[in-house]
Amino acid sequence: MRIFFAIAACLALPSAFPGVCPAANPIPIAHRGMLRHAPENTLPAFAACLELGMGFELDIRTTKDGHLVVIHDDNVKRTTDGPSRSVRDLTLTELKRLDAGGWFDAAFAGARVPTLDETLALVAERKRGKTIIALNVKHLTRAGEAKLVALVEKHNLLTDSFAFDQSDEMSRRLKQLNPAFRIGQNVRRNDIDARLKEGLLDCFLLTSTPTADEVALLHDRGRQVLYNYAGTGPARRNHANWKQAAAAGIDGMLTDYPLECGAVWLEADIRKRLGNYDEYQTSEIFSAGDATVRIKAFNDLGWHIVVIPDKPVGRKGVVLKMTDAPTMEGYTFTPERPKYQYWRKTGDSVDLSIMPEGWGWYFLRKPIPPASSRRPGPKQLITARKTDIKKAKHPVVDVHTHVLLSFPAPGMYLKVMDQAGVAVLVDSPLATFDQQTKDGYLKMEKFHPDRFITFGTIDFSDRHQEGFSEAAIAKLESDVGTMGIAGVGETHDKGAGVYGHALRPDARGPVHVNDERLMPIWRAAAQLKLPVLFHIAEPIGNYAPYGEHPRERWGYVSRKYNLWGTSVLSRDEMMRRRNSLMQDIPDLVIIGAHMGSLEDDLQRLADTFDKYPNFYVEIGQRHYALGQQPNQTRKLFIKYQDRILFGQDGVQTLETYRNHFRFLETDDDLIRFSSHRPPVHGLNLPDEVLRKIYYGNAAKLMPKVKKALQNQYPGLKFP
Repeated sequence: MRIFFAIAACLALPSAFPGVCPAANPIPIAHRGMLRHAPENTLPAFAACLELGMGFELDIRTTKDGHLVVIHDDNVKRTTDGPSRSVRDLTLTELKRLDAGGWFDAAFAGARVPTLDETLALVAERKRGKTIIALNVKHLTRAGEAKLVALVEKHNLLTDSFAFDQSDEMSRRLKQLNPAFRIGQNVRRNDIDARLKEGLLDCFLLTSTPTADEVALLHDRGRQVLYNYAGTGPARRNHANWKQAAAAGIDGMLTDYPLECGAVWLEADIRKRLGNYDEYQTSEIFSAGDATVRIKAFNDLGWHIVVIPDKPVGRKGVVLKMTDAPTMEGYTFTPERPKYQYWRKTGDSVDLSIMPEGWGWYFLRKPIPPASSRRPGPKQLITARKTDIKKAKHPVVDVHTHVLLSFPAPGMYLKVMDQAGVAVLVDSPLATFDQQTKDGYLKMEKFHPDRFITFGTIDFSDRHQEGFSEAAIAKLESDVGTMGIAGVGETHDKGAGVYGHALRPDARGPVHVNDERLMPIWRAAAQLKLPVLFHIAEPIGNYAPYGEHPRERWGYVSRKYNLWGTSVLSRDEMMRRRNSLMQDIPDLVIIGAHMGSLEDDLQRLADTFDKYPNFYVEIGQRHYALGQQPNQTRKLFIKYQDRILFGQDGVQTLETYRNHFRFLETDDDLIRFSSHRPPVHGLNLPDEVLRKIYYGNAAKLMPKVKKALQNQYPGLKFP
């Protein structure tokens, strides 16, 4: 069915639609715009493509007076209300008098033949992130060549566009005008090697169904790979062919069926990632407007929910409602991926943002039993001494931070660091939040090299793919060479595998931290002398049912991270796997995040220290447990003072940092961090122990940290 009015409204409604095509999938490139739903090569057709997150192909011709316009045929009769005349014989003024939309449908009456300038201006204004604009050169004069390059430069679209179908001679002239101007061409399978050797093309429009080897070859040579599958009829509407091309790894596909193609890729993406999508059923329990909602019960904990918008929706996303529920208060809503945003509403609904892939997976957990509902701890009646700590006694290196999650402009945080006495932050970019190593390095360490140190991140999303470990090792080696990373950032395995989700078992099977597929990566890290920050398992209370753990009433156990009722490996099993990794690679330095998840069993932690000399821990966010057993904690910290580092997770406020220093430096009782957490008792650690925990051990493990400290404190003594 034609979607005339929605497309015609695109020009009047900026940002009306989100992208509907998965970011991980190729970009559909609409042939002449949405030519089956709108008049080809017109602004309404192009605007619809941009609002739907698609690219498009257009045709360039030159008017009698030298203007570049967008129209396919040399004769205007087929796509306008004009007489049978050539574009070359008409001035721009004459061409603009013609109606280029009414022939298609009355809803588009008044649409005009656009200039290339108008079209590219629309792209620059409306494009949603990455797009592909294919500039099909039909007729261009020598003067027009310079105009083409100048217009692409003017609208800053050099990386988003390419010209094709021109002669090789013209392509070389365009490159001479600007070497960054991108050239494409239709390429037959047998000509790939020759065209690569020639070196003229930036973009290969393959005319046969691409294979994974062909795509990999071209990508390795830095080329963009598209599949030209434009045309109508059953042969060009082949879903199996579309899926095969996408699976090969192409960057985009030229097609007359972009909406249908996007939907096919979307469903394939859902099935690939969920594995058991057929087990999800439509249900009357939930609704989300015109979106499709499918659910699957998960034990007695709640429901897995898949939300698929049936049509483009606004930036505010969709509203998920629970039928006949007076309120959704008490339910815990967890997106599959942290980058999915959502907003809780008071009442019976949850507002969901647009999912980057065009669909979303969520987990809705039922309310906890009333008997275990949270309530604040008893009011403290004891008047306890409070030592006023303004600044740490020695320079502090915080080895566990995720700065960009809270501060898009990290320089703003320097004031807090200076006031607290925090000399260096070691940042761990999180691939689960789509963060790359270079994101932190370019925004922090490059500008403040003595204040921010970067850990490298490993993107485990491709962990099931052949060649994953080799690619990950190459990336680490590259990051060491280009950015001098000081370690490998926080790597999670809480029992569901790296990159695993406790509430949704991976249909392909978990890949645990000691999996043979990952061992080459850890050996490479050892050879590169990169310590690895491992977050293995969770606190013991997170494995217990609600209401059965004494610390839950203080808010110690988070519903978000509770693992009870899931199929994750036990904490004991995860400890065993971590130990086997340290046993197998004794040269690999492992920093156990959050006291190695053994803050509630300090004897077991001590035994682990004794058996594995390559094991260290940082104290992040475990003061609640440590401060309940200050005598044993103090003994442990003194005995193993060479194995403990300061870390906190995320970023801390000035007040929180000062409370941590008070906890470590004083013997104060009842140090309260939060009204919903138990107060802790100070450890009053000796000065030589504080030096090691605050900065000495980090400097020992990471030479880059030591250099940063020496630059800030030339006379600093290292224990």
